[in-house]
Amino acid sequence: MAMTAMIPPNVMPPNDLSSLLQPWAVQVLKLCLKNDSEESARGFLHFLVNYKLPDGHHIQQFINHPHHGMLDIFLREMLLGLAHWISAAIQQLDMHVPLQSSVQQTSKLEMYLREVEEKSFEHACKEFSDFLYHVILQLLGPELTCVASSLSGTLADGFTSDRSVAALAAWPSLLLAQLVNLLEDMRAKVLRIALELAPYERYEPQNAVSMKSSLVVQFCRYFTLQHSREEYRLKEHEIMDDDFHESNFGIVLIDTYGSLLKMLQHVEHLYFSSEQLIVAVDFEGVELNRNGALCLVQMTCHDNPSLVYVLDIHVLKCSFNPFKLSTLNGISMQFILEECDKILKLWFDPRNDVDALFHQFGVQSNNIYDLQLADVAIRRSINGEVAERVLSLQTCLLKCEGLDETQKGFAETIKQWGKRLFEPKEGGSYKVFQDRPLRDEILIYAAHDSRYMRVLYECYREKLAYQDQWKRWVQYHSHERGLWYRLSHGVEPT
Repeated sequence: MAMTAMIPPNVMPPNDLSSLLQPWAVQVLKLCLKNDSEESARGFLHFLVNYKLPDGHHIQQFINHPHHGMLDIFLREMLLGLAHWISAAIQQLDMHVPLQSSVQQTSKLEMYLREVEEKSFEHACKEFSDFLYHVILQLLGPELTCVASSLSGTLADGFTSDRSVAALAAWPSLLLAQLVNLLEDMRAKVLRIALELAPYERYEPQNAVSMKSSLVVQFCRYFTLQHSREEYRLKEHEIMDDDFHESNFGIVLIDTYGSLLKMLQHVEHLYFSSEQLIVAVDFEGVELNRNGALCLVQMTCHDNPSLVYVLDIHVLKCSFNPFKLSTLNGISMQFILEECDKILKLWFDPRNDVDALFHQFGVQSNNIYDLQLADVAIRRSINGEVAERVLSLQTCLLKCEGLDETQKGFAETIKQWGKRLFEPKEGGSYKVFQDRPLRDEILIYAAHDSRYMRVLYECYREKLAYQDQWKRWVQYHSHERGLWYRLSHGVEPT
C-alpha cells in the first residue's frame, strides 16, 4: 500500500493534529475514493478530529501510544473514520429520499435529458456525470467533493453500458436512492480494506470477534449465513455478488430510505409480473403490541425464499413513516401489508404484530395466512388431536419435514440465543432490539424465522390440499386474527 511509505513520528502533539494528519487524509481519500481534493481532505480531517471513531476511541490515541503494528492499526483507524464519515454523508442524502418521493422530473430537466441523449456518446456521458456531480455537491457541501466525484463517476460508468441510467433523473427519489446505495457499497469497501490492513485477529485477538462483528453490522448491508447445528459464520459482502446470490441464506439489512426504495422496486416488479405475490413476514420489538415498540420487520418474497430483508424500523421511523415510502406506482410496505387480493402474507400468529402496525404506523394488515392456525388445522383434521393449545414457531420448525436435522438443530440454538438476549426470565432484555449497531446474533435471530416460513407454508399447504373445510377454517380465523387491532384496548393473546 502506498500509504505505508509515509511513517508518522511516534508522538504527535495534539495542538497540531490536523496538519500532521493532512497527508494521511489525502492518501486515504486517494486510495479509497480515487480523489485527493484538499478541500475534501480538510472536511474529512475536521470530522476525524472532532468525532469518536466507531469503537469509541479518538484517532489521537493511536498516534500517541505506539506499539507493535502501530502503523497498520493507525491506518485502519483512519479508514474506519472514513467509513464513519461516509455514513454521515449517507444520512445527509438519505433524508431527502422520502421528501422527494412524490416529485417527478421538471420539464426543464426532461429537456436537458433529451439533449443529452441526442449528443455523441462520450459527450453525453460527460454531461451526465457533470450534472450528477453538481447535484450531489449541492446536497452534501463542498467538503465532500471527493464523494461527489466518486458517485458521479460511478453512475456515469453505468451510463456508458446502459443509457437507461439517465432515467434515474426522471424521479429525484430514485436518483437519490441510487446514490445512497452506492455510498453504502463504498462504505463496505472501505471497511474491507481497513480489516485486511490490520485484522483484529492479529493485533487484538482477545476482542477480535466482538469488534469485527460490531463494525460489520454497522457498515455492511449484505450478508450470508453458514451454520451447523450450534455454530454459525456471518459473512459480509460489499455488494450482491455471485457468492451472495448462490447462498442458501442471504440477509439484506435495510436502515436507509434509499435501500428501502430499492427493495420496494423489486417487490413492484414481482407484483406486476406475477399472478400472486407471496411474502413471509415477521416482526420483532420491545414486548411487541400497540404499546410495545416495533423495531424490526423481516420479509422474504416468493421469488427467492432464501433471501431475507431485515428492515430496521427503529432507525427508519426517526424522521419518516417507513411504511408509507412508495414507488411511483404506489408500492409501499403499507400497500404490501394491506393489499387484499394479489399479495398473500404468510404470518405466524399476527395478533400482536397487527396491533403494533395499526396503532403505531396506521397499517391495517390484510390477506393473512396464519401458519400457527394451519398447524392447528393439521393436528385436528389429519392427526386427530384435540389441539387445544397453539405451538410456537420454533416448535413447528422442529416438526417440519421440509427441514433437515442441521436446520432444526440451528433453530433450537437460535431459540436459546433469543432467551438469553431478550427474555427477562433468562437475564436478557427486550431493549436489545433497540441497541445500535445491531448485534449479529439479533440480526440472525430476526432473519431466521422469516427464512423458513415459506418451507412451513409449502408443507402445510400440501397436507391440507384435500381438507377444504379446514382450509376455509384457517382462512377465516387468519382474517379474524388480522383484525386484532380493532379491540378497544390491548389484549394479550392466549
